[in-house]
Amino acid sequence: MDTPKVIVMWRGDRAAPDVPTRYGERLAPVMDALRDAGLAPQPLVYFDARPDEARRQLSDAAAVLVWINPLADGEERTTVNALLSEAAHAGAYVSAHPDVISKMGVKGVLFDTRALGWGSDTELYATVADFDARFPAKLASGPRVLKPNRGNDGREVLKVTARAGDMLVQHAFDDAEEGMSFKALRARLAPAFANGGRVIDQEFHAARGMVRCYMCADRVIGFGEQELRRKQGASFAMNSAKAMHGADYAACADLREAMESNWAPGLLRVLDMSARDLPVLWDADFLLTANGYRLCEINVSCVSPFPATAPAAIAAAVRTRLGDRR
Repeated sequence: MDTPKVIVMWRGDRAAPDVPTRYGERLAPVMDALRDAGLAPQPLVYFDARPDEARRQLSDAAAVLVWINPLADGEERTTVNALLSEAAHAGAYVSAHPDVISKMGVKGVLFDTRALGWGSDTELYATVADFDARFPAKLASGPRVLKPNRGNDGREVLKVTARAGDMLVQHAFDDAEEGMSFKALRARLAPAFANGGRVIDQEFHAARGMVRCYMCADRVIGFGEQELRRKQGASFAMNSAKAMHGADYAACADLREAMESNWAPGLLRVLDMSARDLPVLWDADFLLTANGYRLCEINVSCVSPFPATAPAAIAAAVRTRLGDRR
């Protein structure tokens, strides 16, 4: 029997297609772990301009593991999602499948799962008119955080605070602040509503930090701790640097218990998914608040970096998935 071929896929730099990106180095341990598990990993550096080349490489894959952001450098995932759906239809195991990303890898999951123990006061606006009608009343109760349904790296995530005559808007991407009228805010959000897009509105939590809980399917495999970008002043976002820990990290034992026994099963129930649908690598970001852990977002499309425990867990999960499909 042939050794199962596993494609490890990431996006190349279209401005410098022959220059290796950081993902080649970051994903080398995953390739090694897959090889150690008796699989045949092959890299696929993906470019939207070369779909036929990618299709050929995907055509005989037993599994495809994908690290491609939903939005990056003006590119999105329409073409690659179609290719991945083709591969899955042909019998390949795809992690994460585009259908799974559309359920749990978007900010709408914060609204869908708001009743779980990780949730908080959350609204969803489907149109600009819906936002106009309901957001002012929510803002009157205290600062709010607005998030486009799709995005990454904190882009277009806004903290909005009411003040006399206008609003103070702070950007998660760089902590910049500016005064803004309601009309200007609405114009800023308009692109997020295009093509059926939505905007998520959460209450603001004065967090002291963030914990990224790394998951392999429905099991915790590690944690990453992040501090506020700046300790003095009105910091909104977190430092990109993470202190990585294994699944047995004592300080997060309560989070591990909640995720494995309650929140991950609750996520599956709410989204009508099974544990087999869950990606072999995903993470849930939690704000550390006075009221406990509060979900900030779920990352599925391109989880990187990840703990040193992840590659072996990923390889074992892929091996199991392929065994289940025989």
